[in-house]
Amino acid sequence: MTRSGLSREQFGGRVADWATRLRVTPRQVRVQAVTCKWGSCTTRGRVSFARALLSERPAFRDFVVVHELLHLRVRNHGRLFQTYLNLYVPGWRRYARRSRAPSVEVRAGAASGSRASSAIPDG
Repeated sequence: MTRSGLSREQFGGRVADWATRLRVTPRQVRVQAVTCKWGSCTTRGRVSFARALLSERPAFRDFVVVHELLHLRVRNHGRLFQTYLNLYVPGWRRYARRSRAPSVEVRAGAASGSRASSAIPDG
């Protein structure tokens, strides 16, 4: 377990729950040390999240998870994407500004030279 958040296994379960609700199937879900963003999604279906996200508040964590998983359905941030966000994360706009400015913890992890990443075990 992280100091004040979820373990990787708990986070993986939360991602799996959201994937089921959103009816998407990521090929791989990873938690890794990153320097400038909370999450990402590749065109090949790999979804990655910043390790620091595990220590964030649940509502913000869910926003980031839903945002990245929705990219498996909609590749851009257009109207359809925003409609899905409104449906699954009402009030998501209050998190959007923060999602563009990762916390100091994200930058600190990279500054320490830690490049470790791990795939979340399939559950």
